[in-house]
Amino acid sequence: MIPAHWQSIVDGLKARGWRLETTRRVEGHPFTFAVFSGISAFGTSFPDKVIPKMALPLPDDPQNPPPGFHMHPRLGLGVVANTSESPLSLPDEPWVYWSRPLGNWASQPDAARIISHLNSALRDA
Repeated sequence: MIPAHWQSIVDGLKARGWRLETTRRVEGHPFTFAVFSGISAFGTSFPDKVIPKMALPLPDDPQNPPPGFHMHPRLGLGVVANTSESPLSLPDEPWVYWSRPLGNWASQPDAARIISHLNSALRDA
């Protein structure tokens, strides 16, 4: 279930073509993971790449930005700096965490900022 304070941002991502597949909680983590598919991303590491699945952690505290992205399959793991195994990984579904916190979140807490940040993270990786 999407936390109420994140619903408008998730709706904005869906309006831009991101398909919400499910939400997940992982014990010991203070957020809900919103799992999306059909994410088009643009960057030097993955030019014109469609990411099969991406999870956006939605913090329980509405003042906190998403801490980074989780991707399946494990795009960038072992090649790109600041990537690690994700707590979302299952034996038949490996995920990778991209540690790319959103800066200046309070100035633009919306879907456009999240998309821009993802594209910047992939471009700069």
